[in-house]
This record gives sequence, structure tokens and C-alpha cells, in this order.
Amino acid sequence: MRLRKLLPEIIPDDKLQQIPQHITIIGEIAILTIHQNCEIYYPEIIKTILFNKRNIKTIVNKISKVNGQNRVASFQLLYGSETVTSHKEAGFSYLLDIMHVFFNPRLCSEHIRIAEQVHPGEKILIPFCGIGPFVIPAAAKGAEIIGVEINPYACSYAKKNAKYNHLSDQIEIVKGDSNTIVTMLDITFDRIIIPAPYGKEEILFSLLPLIKKNGELYLYLFKRKTQMPDIISSYEKKGFIIRRVAACGNVAPGVKRWVIDMIAP
Repeated sequence: MRLRKLLPEIIPDDKLQQIPQHITIIGEIAILTIHQNCEIYYPEIIKTILFNKRNIKTIVNKISKVNGQNRVASFQLLYGSETVTSHKEAGFSYLLDIMHVFFNPRLCSEHIRIAEQVHPGEKILIPFCGIGPFVIPAAAKGAEIIGVEINPYACSYAKKNAKYNHLSDQIEIVKGDSNTIVTMLDITFDRIIIPAPYGKEEILFSLLPLIKKNGELYLYLFKRKTQMPDIISSYEKKGFIIRRVAACGNVAPGVKRWVIDMIAP
């Protein structure tokens, strides 16, 4: 939803630039990121959202970045009170509470793109699995999935989502620190999908004992475009075969989320 486009006759130009271009919709919840000096305009913003999105039951303003061990942001309730919702994505449903877990609906195309490469019977590892958006589509392709997540709320929702989508038999969710996975497991995997939090991409190297020779790896990381050539070169020198590099979202001025598809040495 293009929020700023709907407000030019309501909010002065100097304040309008502090309103985000878009809002994030997760299930029946609308998430804004608006500076508090625009607080006087909250009633009109709320009215505009409710008029254009009739299914919205809760509106929140994001007041902190994702941080901490559980990887959650802080939100200010602007309208409504229910923070638990069911989000539909590519034929799957995900239960979650935005106050306690991280979920990014803008990665929908990545969730599906990777699942389309999965074959029945594969074993796949997903650290930082969250509520299961990479887990569920891959399991639906017939793979056996182990997801690892340290946030107890996300673990609980991932298990509920496996059951909710009738995939519990193929999914095991392990509560634990993804950085110590190699000490938890004694099997190897055909694929490892690594939606690493900011600055945690070095986990790739600690996971190498768990990937089969020539297994497929998918690494998400946050970098400036100018950093990527050196990063790719360093991986190639370590024996990785780079199959694909692509940007998949802006996260800060000049910083993008990137995905690197590669084959393990």
C-alpha cells in the first residue's frame, strides 16, 4: 500500500517526506515507521489506512529496529489491540505475534524461489528459521527439514505452522543457538538455507561440516553494493562455486539484503 501517495492533501509537504512510501501488511496488521514528530497526524493516517484496507484490525508504529537475541522490534499500538495474526503467503498460512517474533513478508519471492529448487527426500537445514517461512514451502516439496531457532516464541509458532500447514511429519524445530548447530547434529544435508541476521554471515563457515560435498547453500547477508565483489571473490578463493548473486531488498541507506546461491566445496 502506497501510504504517502494517499496523504498529500492531509499532511504538509515538509512532514509528508517523513511518512514512509509504503506500509507493511502482515495478516490483519498494518506496520508503519513514522517519526514521533508526526504524531499529530496519526488520526488521519489511521483513518486513511482503514478506509483503503478494510481487513486491517490493528495498526502499529515501529519504534525500534530488530535487535536482541530474539530478533524482535518494538511497536507502539496506534489502533486496535490484537498483535497475533494469520498471514497468508503463496498458499501457506503463518500464525505469529508481531510483538514476539520477526517476520518479513517482503521475502515471499525468496521463500518460493528456493523451494522450487527442492527435490522430494532431500534433507535441509535452516538456521535462524523464525516462524518457518523458508521451512514450510521446502517441506511442501517433500523435503525433510530441521529448523533451528533461539527465540522460544518463534519456535512455538514454527511448530504450530508446521501443523497448521499439515507438514509436521517432515519438520523438526530445534530450540537452540544457530551458532552452535554443528555441536547439536551428526547428519549432513543436501541444502542449507541461511537467512542470517545482520552481521552474522560468518556462520557459513561453521556450518560447512554439515553440508554434503557439492551441496547447495543459500546465504543472506547485508552489505553495500561496493562490498559484494570482494566478498564473492573471497568465497570463490575458499572453493565455493557461486551460482547466483542478487539484491533482495533495501534495509538502510546504501545497504541492501543480498542472497548468494553457491555450491559447497
